[in-house]
Amino acid sequence: MEQIVKEDVKEAATQVLARGLVRKVGTRNGMRYEITDTGWEFLREYKEIRADLGERASNFAADRNDLLTEEPSPPVSLPLRPEPIEFLNELRALDLQYGVMRPEVGILVPTMNEVKTIGNVLSEISKHMQYPSEVLVVDASDDETPMVAAKFGARVLRQRGNGKGSALRQAFCDLDSDIVVMIDGDASMRPEEIPRFVETIISGADIAKGSRFLGYGRSEDLSFVRKVGNLLFVSLVNLIWSARYTDICYGFLAFRADALETLKPHLKSKGFQIETEICIRAKRLGMRIVEIPSVELRRRHGQSKLSGVRDSARILRTIGHEFLSTIRAGH
Repeated sequence: MEQIVKEDVKEAATQVLARGLVRKVGTRNGMRYEITDTGWEFLREYKEIRADLGERASNFAADRNDLLTEEPSPPVSLPLRPEPIEFLNELRALDLQYGVMRPEVGILVPTMNEVKTIGNVLSEISKHMQYPSEVLVVDASDDETPMVAAKFGARVLRQRGNGKGSALRQAFCDLDSDIVVMIDGDASMRPEEIPRFVETIISGADIAKGSRFLGYGRSEDLSFVRKVGNLLFVSLVNLIWSARYTDICYGFLAFRADALETLKPHLKSKGFQIETEICIRAKRLGMRIVEIPSVELRRRHGQSKLSGVRDSARILRTIGHEFLSTIRAGH
């Protein structure tokens, strides 16, 4: 029975291709598939089609005795059958099983003297990626971090400015992927979580944002003072912009390409406050933001580049600047 179901589904997927609901697109990493305008139009009408079919089925059940005496109806054409579209509606199932709608994912890793951890991070990324991907390391190191990154297959971009915000803004303009994922190079974030971020974007979010304070999320690295500071900043942002964030100072994020393109011109931060700026700007732009529980691990080597007092002051200034900008804009 399982084999029969698989064959039926493969036939349905073949028909979806043949009817022009999806098309093949060549990328640097090979061939992928995307829904055509015709396919999206059909998906928008799918609920009405399914309701109509359900009504027909009810009528058939009520009048089956009469229908048995009628001439058999011709086969229903694909656009009237919901079965294949169930797989388009369940993009994750379609993607994982048949390679259809496989997005190209750009993994962005900012680094500064992470020679002892970057190899392990890149190895774990490769191990857990289920999609065509490119890893871009934007580096400001004065050690051998870029050489190790290149050895593990990453493309290395030398950072021009100073600070994490400068690195990210530079790299955002250098990636051309359907989905962009940010993850740190110090091994404090878990690459095995990346597929959940990607699947959240595939499911319709503009931004998938890690949270250490949601569900099973936690941090093994936050001091009490930093936890209190994060709570203060979250409370301010939620109050001012009617948001529901649980964490705005964590840099594990994923973006849909068009959302990132819209967001990029609004990002000005040079330091760690860019994570807070992204949260505020995305909310102001009306983007669909979904938080995902995430576990932050204790830093394995070296010292954090984050300065508690200095960077907290920068985050507070960013919130104040965005608040004044919101007042001037009238929203």
